[in-house]
Amino acid sequence: MPDRVDGASSGGREAGSSVPTHRESKELVRAGTPRRVVLNWDHVREMAGSGLVEFFSHTMTHARCDTLSPDGLVSELRGSREAIEEKTGRPCRYLCWPYGRTSLAAVETAKQVGYHAAFTTKQGVVNADDDPFDIPRIVVKDNVRWFTRRTAVYTNPLLSRAYLRIKKA
Repeated sequence: MPDRVDGASSGGREAGSSVPTHRESKELVRAGTPRRVVLNWDHVREMAGSGLVEFFSHTMTHARCDTLSPDGLVSELRGSREAIEEKTGRPCRYLCWPYGRTSLAAVETAKQVGYHAAFTTKQGVVNADDDPFDIPRIVVKDNVRWFTRRTAVYTNPLLSRAYLRIKKA
């Protein structure tokens, strides 16, 4: 979200002794200290320039896209894509819907302003025939062992379908 990266860039990112969890990071941002958790544009440019990391959109301000006016959608979606492209010098083709909230108008606007696909908060794995603007994803926790086990499950089509069926039951 370019607005938060802008905030972290004004005055530099604060160094911390450990990386906060996702929940702790949200609290730090709410408390007005985004520099403790958000990369600044210098970090983003360095990481993008390495060729090992890509940056994509989460809108300008983490807005709920299902409630925005047409002009608001264009501002949030185009603004974020253009800011990321300008700052990194690389294309920003993908979007992750904040809170998983979207609408038909938001999907159409995302296509019109240049996105190629969008990720939801729906749990699941991607299948070849999935809508590219309604891509499911897997949950990632702050635990490498847990993530390693889940990766083994999710990369096996048979296991992932069975696991997700059981989990939804």
